[in-house]
Amino acid sequence: MRRTYKKSVDLQETTRKQYDYFCHRTFSLLNLNFEEQIAKDDRIQWALNHVSNASSIDTETISAICRSVHLSQSRFSHLFKEQVGVPLSSYLALLKLRKAYQLLLKNFNITFAAITAGFNSPSHFSSTSRKFLGITASEIKGQCKIF
Repeated sequence: MRRTYKKSVDLQETTRKQYDYFCHRTFSLLNLNFEEQIAKDDRIQWALNHVSNASSIDTETISAICRSVHLSQSRFSHLFKEQVGVPLSSYLALLKLRKAYQLLLKNFNITFAAITAGFNSPSHFSSTSRKFLGITASEIKGQCKIF
């Protein structure tokens, strides 16, 4: 029984390392490092921290952030791109992708992962995945050994 449990723990640890490598490599290719994202403007840094800790990311979340930092959505978007180097919409899409793939790693189905991560539908998740990663979510889930 102990051996089975140890193998299960080792497999989970290996899977976690593979997923971490997958995320690191993917976001490195996209020139993003979410863990080390530091903006010079305190308002953008606060927003980065808030968005990365948010349970869901939608237009209401962005509106609330803009109100909190006392900027219009347009000005916030321009300042965000200037500080972070990536358009706000792309950054948010990548955060959603990351959350969805974390859920897939936990063996949730694509529909649940897509909706929970903040996508409007599984097809939106899949098309966003194809746009940023060049492969759809179902193709990744079917071909990738860590899923």
